[in-house]
Amino acid sequence: MTDPVSNHNLSHVLSDTSQLVAILLPVLGILLVTSEWSQHTALTTFTLVPRRSRIIGAKVAAGVLLAAAATVMCVAVTAVVLIAADHGQADLWQGAGRAIGYAFVFQILNLLLGVGFGLLFHSTPVAIVVYFAAPTAWSILTGTVSALAGTGRWLDPSTAWNHLADGTMTATTWAQVGTAAAAWIALPTLAGGWRVLHRPVDV
Repeated sequence: MTDPVSNHNLSHVLSDTSQLVAILLPVLGILLVTSEWSQHTALTTFTLVPRRSRIIGAKVAAGVLLAAAATVMCVAVTAVVLIAADHGQADLWQGAGRAIGYAFVFQILNLLLGVGFGLLFHSTPVAIVVYFAAPTAWSILTGTVSALAGTGRWLDPSTAWNHLADGTMTATTWAQVGTAAAAWIALPTLAGGWRVLHRPVDV
């Protein structure tokens, strides 16, 4: 079924574009932090920069910049699509600033999800498998078990963070976004950061 013309505006098209990019963006976050271990360059890196916390911080900052670049790309593609398929809507660009801001936060969260898993597991294949398997399994579980449906709205990243992509943000959905981020980003990042700080570099 063809989307109604009313859905051909920046918010809707940017939402679709952002969600497509967000599928692979966490993989880039994983590769960003597992490179030292997978390529066996950790000894060189940590010798040049003995304070490992600085390396972690630099990788997180690089991830944020990468998420910003992904957002810019999504906005550019969206603009091209809208201009090429102009339906003469007066509200074609309505709410553009808010939609772009939400998309930026959405991409940052997805990339940091990969960073957290990469820090926690150090192994690129393991982190990628866990990234694809764990949130999907949790989403299926909360979607099929009625007793967990309420929990899923607060701890399922795909459910909570899609409010950002769809632009359906309220005080409640912001709280759900924060709760899911704490469970899927903050906890793995803290645990993984501790592991990086204490793991022998010759392993």
